[in-house]
Amino acid sequence: MADKPPRDEDTVEALELLSEPLPGLAPPPPPVPRPRPDGEDVPPQERQMSAARPAEILPTDVDSDGPPWRCLRCAYPLMGSEAADVIRCSECGQEHEPHDLERWFGWEEARRFNSVLWLVNALLFVKLLILPDFLVAARLGTTVLLAWACIAAMKDKLESTAGYYGLAGFLTATLMFFVYLGSASTLAFHALEIIAACLLLLNLLHDPHVGRIGAQISGGQLPFVLLFAAPGLAVACYLLALWADSASVGGTLPSLGHTAFALVVPYAAAVGVWVWVWLTLRRVRTAFWGRAT
Repeated sequence: MADKPPRDEDTVEALELLSEPLPGLAPPPPPVPRPRPDGEDVPPQERQMSAARPAEILPTDVDSDGPPWRCLRCAYPLMGSEAADVIRCSECGQEHEPHDLERWFGWEEARRFNSVLWLVNALLFVKLLILPDFLVAARLGTTVLLAWACIAAMKDKLESTAGYYGLAGFLTATLMFFVYLGSASTLAFHALEIIAACLLLLNLLHDPHVGRIGAQISGGQLPFVLLFAAPGLAVACYLLALWADSASVGGTLPSLGHTAFALVVPYAAAVGVWVWVWLTLRRVRTAFWGRAT
């Protein structure tokens, strides 16, 4: 019986087997041109070989395990080229310009966040761990650290909306100092403290060219809500403290209700706002630069 001619499928399979490398053997590396002294001519073949093998460019300001750029609105990884005019986030649709991304992910903003976070940590330490006998000194330390944090946050942002937030926070901290000097009541002090904390956060989360930063991971409009709710909280605590005074027996000694509404509630609200600011800044820093500590 005559042999059957090979089918086309058999020919394709044979060619695929021949194209596969032999097991245990790796393809030879491309030749590397040897260094030449200055002034020596390079042969045309080596020039073509160098031009055909572009150098691998690795970003030095980001972790090698993750993408170099993230969306400034939702922190989703961005895929794009530095040569592109606009890079669009595939998650939320936000458009970014490469020079804004280079500025944010070149560690300039990371250093700003680290500095402010250090000051917020110190402020929380002063408010939570200082002895009760030194609460007056704690208020003074809070004022100094808050003003310092506002100065660090509004650096290079003065002529922008973010700079106005930072300047307003600094002026509020200055007003807190005069309230600390001229009033024994802590109600107004803690109300101003909440306002200044929100202004500090708005300064850090606002870019002069991009606008709001990390809107989807930083509480949305909550900073503005707390900013305008602080005066209402102060008025409510003041009225409740007056009601507690009138309800106390004889009205000669401060009642437990007066102490709660005039001191404990404003103090707890201020501490809660600072803890939220601290957690928000850590969340944004971890999402953008991959550092949790």
